Amino acid sequence: MAPALTGIRVVEYHAGVAAATAGLFLRDAGAEVIKIEPPGGDASRREPGDRQWNRGKQSVVLLPGDGRLGPLLSSADVVIIGGGARSIEGWQREPQQVVCYAPPYGELAALAALPESEALAAALSGILGGTAAYRSGPAYNTIPTLSFSAGLMMATGAIAALLVRKKTGAGQEVGVPWTALGAYFSGYQASESDRIPTMPSTGGAAPDGLSVGWRVYRAADGWMGVACANPVFFQRLCIALEQPEIISDPRFQTAPFVFNPADRDELQRLIGEAFASRSRAEWVRTFEENGVPASTLLTREQFLASDLVRENHLTVTATGPGTGAVNQVAVPYSISGCDFAPPSLPPGPGESNPTLDRPRLPAAADPLPAHPLAGIRVLDFTGFLAGPTAGRILAELGADVIKVEPPEGEGFRVGGLSCVGVNLGKKGVAIDQALPEGREVRDRLILSADVVMHALLPGAPERLGLDYPAVEALRPGIIHCWIRGFGIAGQWRARPSFDLLLQALSGQMFALGSEEQPIYSSIPMADLFGGMLSVHAIVLACYLRETDGQGRAIE
Repeated sequence: MAPALTGIRVVEYHAGVAAATAGLFLRDAGAEVIKIEPPGGDASRREPGDRQWNRGKQSVVLLPGDGRLGPLLSSADVVIIGGGARSIEGWQREPQQVVCYAPPYGELAALAALPESEALAAALSGILGGTAAYRSGPAYNTIPTLSFSAGLMMATGAIAALLVRKKTGAGQEVGVPWTALGAYFSGYQASESDRIPTMPSTGGAAPDGLSVGWRVYRAADGWMGVACANPVFFQRLCIALEQPEIISDPRFQTAPFVFNPADRDELQRLIGEAFASRSRAEWVRTFEENGVPASTLLTREQFLASDLVRENHLTVTATGPGTGAVNQVAVPYSISGCDFAPPSLPPGPGESNPTLDRPRLPAAADPLPAHPLAGIRVLDFTGFLAGPTAGRILAELGADVIKVEPPEGEGFRVGGLSCVGVNLGKKGVAIDQALPEGREVRDRLILSADVVMHALLPGAPERLGLDYPAVEALRPGIIHCWIRGFGIAGQWRARPSFDLLLQALSGQMFALGSEEQPIYSSIPMADLFGGMLSVHAIVLACYLRETDGQGRAIE
C-alpha cells in the first residue's frame, strides 16, 4: 500500500532541528517535503544529524523578495515554520492550509527574538535543574530532548489537523511551545495535592537512580541497571542475589523505597556487594531465570551493533553520490497495510526544482470540531508510563479515553501523583479479565471503541483475547496499538521493559556521564517519547481509516 501521506505537500521554512524533525516524520509517512532555505542552508544543516532528519526531502534556496516564495508556500498542504517564528513576513495561511510552529520560549515576549536554543529552553522549563549529576547544580542533557519532542508533536498535530481537514475542509494552526513540553518532561506528574501523596522519594534525583531497586550497580566486570520499582520485582531481585533475608528485615520493610538514610545506605551496600561478586553475563542469566528486570549498560556503538537493534530492524542504509553508505535510524513503528518512504540522503541546499502548480482544495464547508479527536474512543489497557502517557495525550486531543485495569489497580498506582498525572483526562473502569463476566464487560467496551492500546508481554494478548485478530474480529475497523518495549528481538521480546533499562541499553547513560560514571536521567525520556510516538502512529492510523475505513495493527 502507498504511504499514508501520499499526495500531501509539506513546506519547511528556515528549519531548525525541531522543524526538520517534524518534516522527517511527515516525509517518512509519505509526504512530499520541500525545504525553503537561505543561502548556505538552514540551521538544521549545522548538525551531523542533518543526514537523518533531512532525508528524502527537496531543497530550494530563496532570497528575500523572490517571487517564487509566496506561490511555493501557498502550494503546500502543511507549512512548518522554523526558527521559533509563528508567521512568515508577507504571507498568510489560506483557509485549507495547516501551519505548524514551535516557539522555544513559549509566550515570553522578552525572549521571542532570540534564536532557538535547546540549552536555554531546557533551563527555562526545569529540565536542566531536574537532570542529576555528580556535582551540585544543573546539568545539561546531551540529547536534544525538546527539539526532538517538539518536532514529533508538530508532526502529530499536523496529521491530526489533516484528519480534521478531511472531515471539514478547514485547515488550522498547530502550536507546540517548547516550554510546555519541558514542563511535561520535567514534571510529568501532577505536582501538588492536599490529598494524594507524591511518588515515594529517597532524597531527589541522583545520578545513579531513584531508589535502591531502580539504579545502576557495578558488577565484577562492568555496570548493570535494575528496574525493580515495586515490591514484587524487588523481592525477586533479593532472591536472585541470594539475599532473601533482606525481604524480612524490618529495616527494609518499605523497600524498594527506604526513607531512613542510614538504612537506605546499608541496603544499597548489601546489594552492591552482591553485584560485585559476579560478572554481568552471570547476572543476566540469573535475573532472566528469576524474572528480574535488569540489563547491562552499553555504549552507543555497542547498542547499534546489538541484536536488539538488528532484530528489530532499527537501522536502514541510504546511499548517495560521493557519500557511500550511511546508516540511518529506521521508522520506529509499524502500521499494518501501510508502507513508508524508503531511506534516502538529503539534497544539498537549492538542488531541487519543485513544481509550483498544484490543485487547490475547496473552501471549508463544515465547522471545526471542538477537538481534533472528538468522537474517537480509546481503550487504554496499559500501565506505568509509556502507554498511559499516550492515553493522556490522546485525551488532550479530544478522544474519549477509558483506562481499563484490574480490580487491584495497575502496577504504577504506587506512584501516587505521578500515576494521576499520566492518567489525567481519562475515565476508568476495573475489570477482572480472568473471569467470564469480566471478559464480557470488556468485549462490550471493545464493541464501542475505535482504538485499543496495550503493552502486554508476548502470549498474554492471545491468552486474554486482546490480540489484533481477536479484537478486529469483534470490532472490524478497530485500530490496535501494541506498545512493545523490546520489540520483536528474540531474546528480549518476552522480558518486561522499563525506561531505566532502555537508557542503559541505548548508550544514553554513558553519553550523559562516562563509562566510569554513568548517569541515569530522572526524566523518563524513553517512556515519554514512547508514549508520544504511539500517539503519532495512532493519529496516522486514524487518518488512514478516514480514507479507506480499514483498521490497523500498530507496533
